[in-house]
Amino acid sequence: MSIFPASFRRRCRLVVGCLLVVAGLFGTVHAVRAAIAQRLYLKTKYGFSGGVIDPVEKTEAAVEVARRAHAADRLYPHNYYFPSYAARRALTEASAARSSEDFRDALAGAQFFAKRAVALNPYDGESRMLHALAMAEDGRVREAIDYWREAVIAREYWSEANHEFLARLCLRSRDPEDLEAAADELPFARDPELRTKLLRLRKQLGK
Repeated sequence: MSIFPASFRRRCRLVVGCLLVVAGLFGTVHAVRAAIAQRLYLKTKYGFSGGVIDPVEKTEAAVEVARRAHAADRLYPHNYYFPSYAARRALTEASAARSSEDFRDALAGAQFFAKRAVALNPYDGESRMLHALAMAEDGRVREAIDYWREAVIAREYWSEANHEFLARLCLRSRDPEDLEAAADELPFARDPELRTKLLRLRKQLGK
């Protein structure tokens, strides 16, 4: 026999039932928001083709990608792939900019989204690379090199691709120490063009 009266037990069951309903509704809303955000990301990056739905081209214009990335982030702020894609598109437009104003605007977008992507997942390779590239494009080559060494090389020293990227960053610098560091990455370089540059640099440095 229960020590609690029947009326109390009924109230407890009612409260628990209400809590379960609220939790279920919250979960449903969260799932719907995440699904809408994911669909927006896939539509933007890949587009749709085939089937009964009219084909939709992927979106590459940095401004439109940024607008959609912001919209998706408001719905579900955990998808680091979308800001990473937005950063990549912005960097592409910055490199092709025909005016300093267009370059600054595109680069600002790249920096914002790359930083956002790294904040969401500091171990995603593409996001880290875009973050470093955005800093380098902004003239902060030393900061980009330090970031790559501390955040990537220190943890994933075994990756030849990481060392190749470090060499490319160091080649952007005019600091003799950075150029020496770039030349030291030759053993890790597998890209033929990069190896040629590093071999030429080593000769210039007398190594």
